[in-house]
Order: sequence, then structure tokens, then C-alpha cells
Amino acid sequence: MDRNTVSPREAIKGLKTYLSSLGDVAVAFSGGVDSSVLLAVAVQALADSKNKLTALTAISQAYPGSDLRSAEQVVETLSVPWEKLKTDVLSIPGVSANREDRCYHCKKHVFSKLIVFAQKHGLGTVVDATNFSDLSEYRPGRKALEELGVKSPFLELGIDKATIRILARDLSLKTADRPSTACLLTRLPYGTRPTNGLLARLDKAEDFLRSIGFGVVRVRHHGDIARLELGEQELPLAIEMHDNISETLLGMGWKFVTLDLAGYEPGRFDKIGDNNKNGERQRQEEK
Repeated sequence: MDRNTVSPREAIKGLKTYLSSLGDVAVAFSGGVDSSVLLAVAVQALADSKNKLTALTAISQAYPGSDLRSAEQVVETLSVPWEKLKTDVLSIPGVSANREDRCYHCKKHVFSKLIVFAQKHGLGTVVDATNFSDLSEYRPGRKALEELGVKSPFLELGIDKATIRILARDLSLKTADRPSTACLLTRLPYGTRPTNGLLARLDKAEDFLRSIGFGVVRVRHHGDIARLELGEQELPLAIEMHDNISETLLGMGWKFVTLDLAGYEPGRFDKIGDNNKNGERQRQEEK
């Protein structure tokens, strides 16, 4: 990132101006903090206009149940029209193969469906909640959004994740302090083929961990092994509750349950892939 992001005050003003200029809008809404803020500001920006606003959520095997429950709460609070569109992402070869460009194929499929719905219902613009901080992460899905003409107000206005958190608190959103989530496909190493049953098991495992007090949760699947990535401050609790955690996850089908002492790190599999590539380049140079 090569420029400073805007202040919260500039952000809210810029967002309202931006969104009100788009006409009829569909917000790609996951239920996370970013899309919740985008939707809430869109409600304010379009309140005094005749422009239509609808929240669109793509429901698939990879969509965590916790996100859907969060989305339901936000929509109820904001009293905004909401459409849930079911999609089978595992039917897409580029997704089921689970290669490093998986996110591109998934986004292309899902957002194409959102755009078709939006156009059919007179919603001229689809916006998503990609933010300025996302530029520092591996995001192949970004290319798909650009190809489809999806607008990303946070990104275009230079609004980062920290600012979005502040806006969420200012807007009194229940998602303000909600940990970031991601699609369930990110729990699998590249090359591991996802199935409906496996994704459902991962979702159930993470729901269990949240139910016993954990906030930041990722259950990474490595064949017979479930590797838990938790918030660093929550590691002592995991040790204290290891019997319950191990017994429950073993009962779900894994043969081994491990705790990653490094804690949660976004995009861990992407970093592993980069390290493998760097190692291979180094080996080639040494030959």
C-alpha cells in the first residue's frame, strides 16, 4: 500500500457521497463487519432518495453458518430488503480442484449470479466490501470483481480495516467487534478437494469452538488431522479445555487434533505456498 488511508470522518462522508451517486444499488452482503458497515452507510446515503437498495447474500457450501446468523441480525436491525441466492460452488471445476486461483473462479461464479439478479430487479450497480487493507493479502478474487465491473467503495476511497471497525462502532453495529471470517474453503490446503460433508464438518467444528468461548477460530483440515488456529490470547484456554476439544473433534471424524502454537494467521496456506515456491527457486539457483 503506497498511500495513507482516510480518517473515519472523511470515510463516512466520502462513502455517503459515493453511494448516493450510484443510483439503485445491490450490496454484496456476507454478514461480516465490512459488508455490514457498507450496507448500513448505504441505508443512510439512500434514505432520502428514490433509489432502491437491496442486500444480496450468496449461500453456498462454503458459506459459514455463523456468517448467515450474523447477517440475519444486521438485516433485521437495518430493516433493509434482503435476498439470499443459493449457489453450488463445488460444481465449478476451478473451485472443486482447489488450486491457488480458486477464489477467482468462485468470485466470478458468485458475483455473476448476483449481477444477473440485480439487473433483473432494476439494481444498476453491485458493490462489495473489499477494503484498502486487503491489498496486502493474496486476493485472486479481486480480478474477477474488476472483470465484472463490481464497485468496491472502501477500496476506491482508501478506507482500511481499522477505519471500518471504528465506523461499525459509531454505527452501533453488532458486528463491530466480530472477528473476521472467510469462506470455509480457506480451511483446506491447496489441492485438497472439498466436499459437502467436509465443509459441513469444518463449519460444525468451528461453531462448537465458538460455543465454548473462543472468538478467533480456524479449523484447518490436513487429512486425518484437525489443526486449530486460535487467537494468541486464547491459547491458554485451549490447553485448559483440551480434553473437551479433542473428544468433540475426534468424534466428528478426525483422528488427530492439534493446536497451532503460532495462533491464528490470515492466509496461512497462501504463505506456505509462497514459502514452497521460494524454496524451490532457491533450490534451482543452487543447482
